Amino acid sequence: MHEVHEQREESRLAALFSGALALPEDDGFSGRVRQRIRRRTWIRRAVLAGAVIVGALVALQPTYELAQVAGESMGHVLSQLGWTGGSGDYRILALGLLAAILSPLVVSMLEE
Repeated sequence: MHEVHEQREESRLAALFSGALALPEDDGFSGRVRQRIRRRTWIRRAVLAGAVIVGALVALQPTYELAQVAGESMGHVLSQLGWTGGSGDYRILALGLLAAILSPLVVSMLEE
């Protein structure tokens, strides 16, 4: 039922906008402006991607060290609580926790 209403609304809007005025002649000005905007948008995206890659490379070593310290701390706390098991190496768990905490932040930044 809802889809039928949406289709009716779409066809009504298409009918309203189908009678729009023709674009005025501007000797290609609009095309040049659109091309310039596309080029600038592409450059911004490329610079942003490069900055993300460089930032990730710079942050890789401190993140690994943080995971090591957090893993050692988690092992110490868990051994104090008597919850130790396996090899006692909790770096993977610490990295997983860091990823779980940071991934929503990264996704929200990329969406903007």
